Amino acid sequence: MKIKITQYGYKNDECADSLTEAGIGAWDNKLEPCVSCALTRSAQNLLDASPASWLRIDFGNGRVTARRFDDRAPEDDPRVDIYAPGGFDKTQPDYAEVTLLKQWLPGDPL
Repeated sequence: MKIKITQYGYKNDECADSLTEAGIGAWDNKLEPCVSCALTRSAQNLLDASPASWLRIDFGNGRVTARRFDDRAPEDDPRVDIYAPGGFDKTQPDYAEVTLLKQWLPGDPL
């Protein structure tokens, strides 16, 4: 399903909280660069995702990634918030096709 994609955790993120700045997710778990993402509750419900679920994110421009649901994003609308402590990626599209990966492990094909 097509869902809004945003980013958080980068330097000077105006919406950052103390847990994000410490690299801690919603369930006292460690946030990992290139792995972690946050979901709004509405996106979680639409995707039928549980904490630590893996998501396939297809940006439609040849870029496909998998991200783990490690954090909660503030509710606004259904969205996936990509954890980006290395910096804000200006090339990332605003929307992507997002699907729940069932029985997927890192290293498996997307």
